[in-house]
Amino acid sequence: MLKQLKILLKRVSEPLFILFLIIASAVWYMINLNDTYQQDIKIPLHIDGIENPIHADGEAYFDVHSLASGKGYAFLLHNLFPKSRLVEINISDILRKDDGSNKQSISIPALENIVSNRLKDLTLIRIYDTNVDINLDSYTEKYIPISPYITHDLKGGYMQIGGTILDPCSVLIKGDRSIINSIDSLPTAPLKLTAQYNNFVGKVDIIPRTGVMIIPKEVTYKIQTDRFTELKVYSNIEIHTADGVSDSYGYTSIPSKVEICFNIAQSMGTTFTPSMYKPYIEYDPQNLHHNKNNQIEKNLYKVRVDELPIGVKVQYIQPQYITVLKNKR
Repeated sequence: MLKQLKILLKRVSEPLFILFLIIASAVWYMINLNDTYQQDIKIPLHIDGIENPIHADGEAYFDVHSLASGKGYAFLLHNLFPKSRLVEINISDILRKDDGSNKQSISIPALENIVSNRLKDLTLIRIYDTNVDINLDSYTEKYIPISPYITHDLKGGYMQIGGTILDPCSVLIKGDRSIINSIDSLPTAPLKLTAQYNNFVGKVDIIPRTGVMIIPKEVTYKIQTDRFTELKVYSNIEIHTADGVSDSYGYTSIPSKVEICFNIAQSMGTTFTPSMYKPYIEYDPQNLHHNKNNQIEKNLYKVRVDELPIGVKVQYIQPQYITVLKNKR
């Protein structure tokens, strides 16, 4: 008996036997995996517009207990790579309002219809979860502006004309009321553009927020550029009081003139007249801390040039800060 066992083990360990065993196993799997089965599965479902449960893998989605039919290989792939079978839907597509109630419930037929159309290689028979309530008080939506977080390094005598244009400039957000009400704007994803000699045009994603649906999820940006020339001028400083009235006679600035270097886009031609844009400081004789953005310390103020036309920028003002003294009367 022992001798026969040794002979059997020797044959089993032979490479040819192992090869046939592997081939037979593969054929068996191919035959069985090609058969059609019914099986209980969990469908990963991400619902945009509400807070989704966070799983151990760091992803946010619901596990929807369902019955499905399909080939054996489809179930195998579903179990091996569940996140690749993630179904994403919009909460507004499956909400069913209950009259006279403070809650909304998910319409299971609507959910089944959407999941059936998006489920890969499997046929959904039914969803076991028959009732999911959402509190109306915790769900809201609103439009908010988008802030561009786009930088560039223009070289070779080029400048940006105007601001960065986003299309659309606002997006619709949906989700938990406490989260939505705390959001006043959303930034785009950081984007640094390489230097070039024409306008920048492209698409950029909006930074997502957990539990918030964003429509749309990306926007188009446009940045207009042009060559510029430098123009240096010397100009007297105007002193404005807190109410915006010019009062250069009652006060003296030291120095009385500053050098301003303008960058002027070629598209402006010769239409820009520097003398129309006077440098000034804001001074409040009653309250030295009236405007903290202009006042650095006692009697030391920042020189400004405002309301420049599109295509003109101030490269520098020298000196940037001046002293203001009250004249004796």
